[in-house]
Amino acid sequence: MLPCWFALICLNGLPAQAQIKLADSLAIITLYDRCLDFPASKADSMQLYANDILVSSAIIQYPMGELYGTRLIGIANELKGQYDKALQQYLKLLELANKRNDPSYIVTALSDMAILYTEGLNQPEKSKEVYKEILRVQRNNNIPASVSLSTYVNLGAIYTRLKQYDSSLIILNLGLREALVINDVSSLSSIHNNIGNIYYQKGDYKRALEYFQRNYQQHVRNATAEEIWLDYLNMGDSWLALHELDSAKKYLSQALQQAQANGDALQLKESYSLLAKLHYNTKEYAKAFDWLQKTYDTDTSLLNIDTRNTIATLQEQFNAAEREKANQLLLINIEKAKLQNRIYLAIALSALLIGAAIAYAWFMKRKANQTLTELNETITQQNQRLTTLNFEKNKLMSMVSHDLSTPFASVRMWAEVLRRQYQQPNQTDADLRLPDQQGAQTVAPELALNKILDSAQRGESLIQQILQVEKMETGKQALELEEIQFTRFIAHLMEDFENQARSKQITLSLEAPEQPVLLLTDRKLIERIFQNLVSNALKFTPSGKRVWVRIQETPEQVVLEVADEGPGIEGADIRKLFTPYGQLSARPTAGESSTGLGLSIVKRLVEELQGKVSCQSTPGVGCTFVVELPR
Repeated sequence: MLPCWFALICLNGLPAQAQIKLADSLAIITLYDRCLDFPASKADSMQLYANDILVSSAIIQYPMGELYGTRLIGIANELKGQYDKALQQYLKLLELANKRNDPSYIVTALSDMAILYTEGLNQPEKSKEVYKEILRVQRNNNIPASVSLSTYVNLGAIYTRLKQYDSSLIILNLGLREALVINDVSSLSSIHNNIGNIYYQKGDYKRALEYFQRNYQQHVRNATAEEIWLDYLNMGDSWLALHELDSAKKYLSQALQQAQANGDALQLKESYSLLAKLHYNTKEYAKAFDWLQKTYDTDTSLLNIDTRNTIATLQEQFNAAEREKANQLLLINIEKAKLQNRIYLAIALSALLIGAAIAYAWFMKRKANQTLTELNETITQQNQRLTTLNFEKNKLMSMVSHDLSTPFASVRMWAEVLRRQYQQPNQTDADLRLPDQQGAQTVAPELALNKILDSAQRGESLIQQILQVEKMETGKQALELEEIQFTRFIAHLMEDFENQARSKQITLSLEAPEQPVLLLTDRKLIERIFQNLVSNALKFTPSGKRVWVRIQETPEQVVLEVADEGPGIEGADIRKLFTPYGQLSARPTAGESSTGLGLSIVKRLVEELQGKVSCQSTPGVGCTFVVELPR
């Protein structure tokens, strides 16, 4: 409620009853605006205030209050991750806005739904349809261009996310014309960046550079430090793609200086990454490696911050569940107290009503016990869900450790090659050999640096894939399908294991058809499958034995086999072979670590490709893992 003196100043001259209603409606509006600024940690408070708004609006007959309260409940549910409930509230808000024929709140309800589909439910196709409906409403109701510009930008971003670049360009150019008419500087900047990024994605780097330069020319007059940094970065990246290395170096250096002035870790990471790419193209491999190391260090710091934030969110969700549990128990105690009062009152009034009072008390107690039982079941389910979330978090950390071991082991090995070169400055390229390998073939420094970059890129790609586990199940990820020359790709992957095989004196060989084997598949998933299988084979194969990789094909499928001369697998271990954390009786032959995750990851990735994986083993002879991939 507003202060009395404020109400008297604002409402002087109105009838008393009208003054009270107007003062209450202003208080409701003030509370609504305040709740819109609440962070996620105050979602419960937002829901309580929303209920207060609904009740107060009904009492003073303030029609907009129902819209405000309904929307706030939807936002609170979204902040708590209860997306289905949030969607129900936004649909209710849309229905109320349609009944009132209020175009502004129709657009508000649709915008809330579009954001929910984009960020919470990860359904960009539905988000696209909602934004198209928003544009239709805005056009039919002559809503000013300054309001509709954000819709053009958001719809263009959705088309870009769906890789529908031509549709995105059409929408963004419509918005560009509107922005030029009203000279909306902020929208012009956003549209120029989006169009430039689309042309960059399409490989038209000159067109992309034109739009990034337009943005920069506009920002020179009036822009934030973050916008200037982004302009430098975009122009530098475009010049780099055009192989104009001097211009690229100029703008990327300015981007780094701006990022350092801004003190933004994410900006520094992006600047380091492109500078590493620049120095790689100029063949300054030592500098490229230094920038890559800075990129990795900054990214690790950002990942730690994100992890802490995720844990804090999980803790807040757990605390919210505990508060809800306490509130429910309090309500039950209140109900029991009311029941006792009714019983005492019945006894005091008349002895004739004792029988009826006892029957009534029994009924209410039974109802209260039933409510308590249902509440306990709900609490048990919530606790089980929290336990599952904690297990998934631990599983994610194990997957990170397991999958990153192979690329970063390769980085460590090739870095050791370079270190030895620098320790022996008189050593020639011809004398540079793999560490601890007498008689091994010579390796040029450029090859070592290429291997380091290749391994680091694979490691970064793995990080990006694994982090998606927090947002969606693997089975829901879109596959990046492409036709690959399967034999050549597998032979390339085997190079990373040659040093490991030599260190254990294991013969690693490839058997494949002479003609090219072509397969439409996801290159990154095939790489992870192969690395896990070959890594396991080398771990469990004794020194002096062999490991084979075989490729076969039929009109219907391509078959990949990895066979070893290890101890084999006992019958009791076959049943838990592809289960997470399944520890087998056989142990690695050289003390290597084994988490039990590798084969479970293989099974999940193969099924993602609609394939099958199986194991054929004879104890004491060896194992053969067979992956069947459909064409």
